Amino acid sequence: LGLLMLLGGGVPAALAKEPPVDDPELVRVAGGCFQMGSPLLEEGRDRDEGQHRVCVKDFQLGRYEVTVREFARFVAATGYRTEAERGDGCSVFSQDARGGERREGASWRNPGFAQDQAHPVVCVSWNDAEAYLGWLTQETGKRYRLPSEAEWEYAARAGTTTARFWGDDPQPACRHANVADRTAKERYYTAAIHDCDDGHFYTAPVGRYKPNPWGIHDILGN
Repeated sequence: LGLLMLLGGGVPAALAKEPPVDDPELVRVAGGCFQMGSPLLEEGRDRDEGQHRVCVKDFQLGRYEVTVREFARFVAATGYRTEAERGDGCSVFSQDARGGERREGASWRNPGFAQDQAHPVVCVSWNDAEAYLGWLTQETGKRYRLPSEAEWEYAARAGTTTARFWGDDPQPACRHANVADRTAKERYYTAAIHDCDDGHFYTAPVGRYKPNPWGIHDILGN
């Protein structure tokens, strides 16, 4: 599901009540302007990642990803069924396909690998995320939404101008994110491999790795 953002304003008084759920832990991000995209000579950039100046207003972003536990509370309260559950499943890693393949019956409840309540919820669509955030808004009396692309990159960069918030060298990634590492190379073919070991082949519990300079965890991968 990724990260949450809080907007000011609240909801109508009829919906304001003692929240039965905990508010997500948020990081306040001061607005500003930055160069969105990648410089021409940055290794690994795509052709559509040209730099351009973007400004964003103040906002708040979830310190951690939405967990299985948090999403399960939403489902228990509403009876919501995700698009994967109502359709043909979702993409999972396959040893035979040496990558991702759509598997009928796969969903956030059974994504094809073991998770516990502290792991980030997976196998959810944009519409599923919107439904979750609508429920969270109603239950807490505060407005939540997904961040825009510009807001996300602004928060991910955290005031830095290098390729990653820790610098240009990709190899220290395993201290900061759950990435395609040596274990991935052993089990699956993948084009981008970090020569390190992050300790998890599939998802890791949220907050397991070092945050970026603004205190946001897992923003570059889990």
